Amino acid sequence: METMKRRRYSSCITTGALGLALISLAACSSGDDTTATPAPDASAGLTNPLVFINNTGDKTLETIKHDGDTNNQSLGKLGGNNEFQGSALGDMISSAGDWVFVNLGAANGVGLIDPLSGAKPIFETILPTGERPVHIYRDAVDGEVIWSMNDGNATTGIDSINCSAQAVGSVSVLHNSHLGPGGDVPRLEKTLCLGVGHKVAAFARPTASDPTIPKRTFITNEKSGEMNVIDNDAASGTYLTVINTIDLCDSAKEAAPCDSNVATPNASSPHGIAWSIATGKVYSRQEGYENVVEVDPDTMEIARKVDIAPFSSSGISPDGKFLFLRATDTATDPDHVLGKLGVIDLTADPLAVTVFPDLQDLAPGSFKFSPDSTKLYLTQSNSNTGLTAAQVTNLKRDKLVVLDTAALPAAPTVTAEIGLLASPAGHNLDLHVHDGNLKHLWVTNRDDNSVSVINAASNQLVQRVAVGSAPGALLVYESSALAGHHN
Repeated sequence: METMKRRRYSSCITTGALGLALISLAACSSGDDTTATPAPDASAGLTNPLVFINNTGDKTLETIKHDGDTNNQSLGKLGGNNEFQGSALGDMISSAGDWVFVNLGAANGVGLIDPLSGAKPIFETILPTGERPVHIYRDAVDGEVIWSMNDGNATTGIDSINCSAQAVGSVSVLHNSHLGPGGDVPRLEKTLCLGVGHKVAAFARPTASDPTIPKRTFITNEKSGEMNVIDNDAASGTYLTVINTIDLCDSAKEAAPCDSNVATPNASSPHGIAWSIATGKVYSRQEGYENVVEVDPDTMEIARKVDIAPFSSSGISPDGKFLFLRATDTATDPDHVLGKLGVIDLTADPLAVTVFPDLQDLAPGSFKFSPDSTKLYLTQSNSNTGLTAAQVTNLKRDKLVVLDTAALPAAPTVTAEIGLLASPAGHNLDLHVHDGNLKHLWVTNRDDNSVSVINAASNQLVQRVAVGSAPGALLVYESSALAGHHN
């Protein structure tokens, strides 16, 4: 396929050849798991989506060829030759240009994976970013741009590599480079020193209904309790610079009134952020204040607030209309854990939380919406920590719960409970979406050293694939070159 062409390069690249300050590898990519010979003038044959698995036990990245219900098979692992410098793998994301990026916290950089040029994905190198990168994002304005949140020292929140003088953390902006002859590996565009503590990001952009929404990136900082606003318009004279800092301090939530100094830390502890395509606004969850604030990307000011206690986690529906909330109640009933779910209708005024009936004996875990927002897939915690003997006995485990969310904000209904393989350490979930349609769900089984493949139409577990030690997070990847051509 012509669209899958890429410059051919060795997987053992020198710094001088690229003109980038790259960390030297302890070992060049080699062996059956890491190299392949590309076909002339085309990819070596990526005709299927891939699933990348973070094997937390041996710190390897495993690739599975996704081929429907039953023909899924492992293509091998990356990292066994110390490519990742012994670092545990963090967040993974793919770019519009088809590269895969993996945060490597202990290596203070981002691992670059080329999934196209060979018959198996190729580890290229580690691109230095900042101290302890944690979350990583694909830019919603330009999908070839990747943002790495560098949380800095775990105690101080300071990036000592880039920002020790400013005593703050940082974010690094990467560009995946364009495909085709002469293309290079991804490059570091810029590192910005800002904020203190754990960081999360959201990307505001124009919509069909409101083309005036500015292109801006919003990043919250957990320790300093602030939100940085970065100009994300490449045509602007201030592109990739901090243009405002929003103080999240709320005197009503503090022991003493907030002062006028944005840099003064507060107890808001922001952790969770989303931009809504329905409202054009940014929504930040403050764990310390137990509330959600709505920020206008144009004025860069807080417009509305809503308290969300007892909910502790949130995620936005793909249509941007609802912020979904979840929590676990172990105190009300000594015999049963109560799973608590709710939503905020972001299009309503005022903002308010709609609380749904409890899910008995279920401790909600991670969740993902279907692309059309009509279904929600919910894992649950298998942990016994803090539970009574009766709660331990009654707790539902190893289920993937399917909720019908088509009528939100009306209460969702449970339409299926899909049995998973026993895994006391829990499960991670990702979805395979093709041409906007959900095809399969992939679930890791950490204690079983395997992943499960679930057919989204039938809600049936159709295959178990053995992988490496203690599989954790996973990423379902499909090249843009395959869109519209894979069944």
